[in-house]
Amino acid sequence: MDKVSKDNLFIPASVVILLTLLIGFTPIPSDPDLWFHLADGDYILKHGQVPQADTFSFTKTGELWVPHSWLFDVATTLSWRHLGPRSTEGIMAFVFMSTMLISFNLLTWRGINPLAAAGICVWLAVAAGNTRGIRPQVFTLLLCNVVLFLLVRHRDQPRRRLLIYLPLIFLIWAQLHSACVMGLIVAAIWLAGRAFDTWRSRSVRTTAHELLIGVEALALSAVAVLITPHAITHFHYVALTMNLEELKLAGEWQMPQLFPPAVPDIHAYLLIAVVAALLIWRRRRPGWAELGLCGSLVLLALTGLRHIPLAAIASVPFIAEVLAKRGTRASADLHQSRNYPSRGLQPARTSAQPATCGSFRPVAVLTGLAVLLLLVSWEHPTAIQDRYAQEEPVNGARALRRLVQPLRVFTTYNTGSYILWTAPEHLRVFVDSRADLYGDEVLFGARRAMNGQGWQVLFDHWGVDGAVV
Repeated sequence: MDKVSKDNLFIPASVVILLTLLIGFTPIPSDPDLWFHLADGDYILKHGQVPQADTFSFTKTGELWVPHSWLFDVATTLSWRHLGPRSTEGIMAFVFMSTMLISFNLLTWRGINPLAAAGICVWLAVAAGNTRGIRPQVFTLLLCNVVLFLLVRHRDQPRRRLLIYLPLIFLIWAQLHSACVMGLIVAAIWLAGRAFDTWRSRSVRTTAHELLIGVEALALSAVAVLITPHAITHFHYVALTMNLEELKLAGEWQMPQLFPPAVPDIHAYLLIAVVAALLIWRRRRPGWAELGLCGSLVLLALTGLRHIPLAAIASVPFIAEVLAKRGTRASADLHQSRNYPSRGLQPARTSAQPATCGSFRPVAVLTGLAVLLLLVSWEHPTAIQDRYAQEEPVNGARALRRLVQPLRVFTTYNTGSYILWTAPEHLRVFVDSRADLYGDEVLFGARRAMNGQGWQVLFDHWGVDGAVV
């Protein structure tokens, strides 16, 4: 890549890095899961092992339960202790930004104008903004994008190294978040689309190498996600969570509403409109791999707001393909070359198709600007302790800790995690944000009691000592 192309990339890459970093660093509304991640991380660091049964509540004490994000919990707790809350948010903002930078790299690599690619990535960052903050979902977004990037590159230039990279990514992913199961589904949809493309183009001889390696890598990845403290319960957890009726009442699990228009609901319909428009005014016809993946995840986004960020990321290969320059040969055509029957051809690189985003000097400058941006916005929009005081039952937890005897505290889905984090050995909660542990019956009882219905009977039945409302 020549100097001109590096210069052409510098400003668009700067826009992507700075704006997506700012989006990722913007505080999210109250996240009850944060406090349980910290409580679980404290437990693991103190006892030196991942819990295998519930030790935090009095409604499910001793029941089988294994944290599905144990590595994230430990890393977050260490960062929170030694770097502080705002620095931890800054680290997660860098992870969020890295996700969008990968999308930018993929778009420009396929020949899309760098400025247009930057605009697309910033819009996708806004659409995916619901997944930001100190949440394992941020790593899921990053790793899903890495998987897609590897699969796209593997399509254009098959290499057996995918057999190492893909399982390794899923092994790490499985320790961070249970959505690694969704990653397996994403990879399977992509490979199924590639197989259908192969069947339609009658190019089995030239694409068999790619598909065989892809299927082997997917099989190894499925084994890799079982190498965790919770093993096969990964899949049971995902199925259980998706079927909880009480959880569907939570904001991010609700279906996007078209009227009245609101954020983030509107991003799901905007994504549909963009995909439809690109299908009509496309430069080239996408393959079934891109179309099937994008369509499947967009439909999933219509079932819950929390799926919109994943749908946004899954649309990148589709957008890259339909907007790619006509002079850039599609991978399906590349594989038909008899000169490279087992490897395929790499798309011809132009000044708009970089393999990298520049040399060390631009990267150093961008990193300095990013750090400066974080320092400038460190205390905004509000200081982090003030923000927590407004969102969490800080005073109630402080009052409960002054009492001597261990307490059974009535809590809700939103308040339980903060209470147990403040004094996990002194306070036992009714419920917290682990919806998979409690199930619909306990969550329903907590919601009714919070609304003033049947709370006396519920408190007597469970021997509740106090309540935080």
